Amino acid sequence: MRRAGTALLAACAAVAALTAAAAVPARAQGHAPHGDGLGRCTGAGPVVCHFDVAPGTYCVRLLLGGGTQPGSTAVTAETRRTMLAETPDAAGRTVRRSFTVDVRDPEGEPTGAPGTPGLDLVLGGAAPQLASVRVERVRTPQILLAGDSTVCDQPGEPYAGWGQHLPQYLADRLSVANYADSGEGSQSFLDNPALFPSGPVSTTATSSTSSSPTTTRRPTATPTAPISPR
Repeated sequence: MRRAGTALLAACAAVAALTAAAAVPARAQGHAPHGDGLGRCTGAGPVVCHFDVAPGTYCVRLLLGGGTQPGSTAVTAETRRTMLAETPDAAGRTVRRSFTVDVRDPEGEPTGAPGTPGLDLVLGGAAPQLASVRVERVRTPQILLAGDSTVCDQPGEPYAGWGQHLPQYLADRLSVANYADSGEGSQSFLDNPALFPSGPVSTTATSSTSSSPTTTRRPTATPTAPISPR
């Protein structure tokens, strides 16, 4: 019942976000963007980038390729979230890609380790090539996820939750805030405000594991645009 209740809660959170009436496009919040951020990146395979930014939502715009040899790049962010699947580029050609990252503390599971402050990107794949990177704080519709270990941002391989892989399938005008936590059930999220630590509001909900209403605090779901493939 706990696993079924968790799955139901995660589904309800996603459906509530995806069926909101108003579509709000991503827009800048007036924060100075990190223009050509190559100076914040090191290495070649993988390429590791770090940006000293405050918690928030950030759009990352990449220019991949441009080398004398063909390239193939995949990107993860923060706690191993898959932001971009393996993306090939021909020799001498470039490919533009963008995605939106939820930066928060802790960056993974709500009860897990705090992680590294700021925004971390890892560009891996068969032959990663990065020509430029730009990071800008934006305001976007956001999908909130609640669940257990099957959903959460798992910190180490070979484990991964499905919420950890979801961002790669979304356009950059949507962000994913994955609050799933290993071992939790739907009642846990109703009872423990720490599992939804940001943007709290008071709400009354009925757990699938309890027939009595429970008052809890959780973030609101921002109205979202329809999902479209990359």
